[in-house]
Amino acid sequence: NVGHKLTSALVQIGALEFTMSEAKQSEIKALHATLDEAMAQVRESVHNLHRESVSIENSLHNLISNYKFCTVDLNIKIDNEPDNNIIRAIMSITREALANTAKHSNADLIKINLNQIANNYILLIIDNGKTDKIDSKSGLGLLSIEERAILLGGIANISTENGFRIFVRLPINNT
Repeated sequence: NVGHKLTSALVQIGALEFTMSEAKQSEIKALHATLDEAMAQVRESVHNLHRESVSIENSLHNLISNYKFCTVDLNIKIDNEPDNNIIRAIMSITREALANTAKHSNADLIKINLNQIANNYILLIIDNGKTDKIDSKSGLGLLSIEERAILLGGIANISTENGFRIFVRLPINNT
């Protein structure tokens, strides 16, 4: 709403510039510059708020706060916030892992670790349940985990030995 009002004021100031005498135009131009600066600050503030609200840490905490099947231990050690494609992949992979544990396991603990090592994000999800009912080479959810990692230039390894494990390496996109 503030942005719309500032835009309206900028349009009105622009119209005034054409109707004012040369002597008054410098004052109008100064006002126009002040409104332009205010608009840029509003845009930057909104952008920063949005970036903070969709951070990987906030997103993962929100996801596990709604998970009721078993305890989830979340550990995040990253220096750089992932780009939106990486965030979406990590969130989708984590959702799929949580769903698989709830459907196919008798786990009482899931550990989710997200680390940044060199130029990679490493996502490791491990539950302590028995997963005899699930074949790590079948199922669309598991296939989608591998496809997401590959599409981003990474890898995914899935194992059902000693609980359910998902290891994903995603390269940091520095461009």
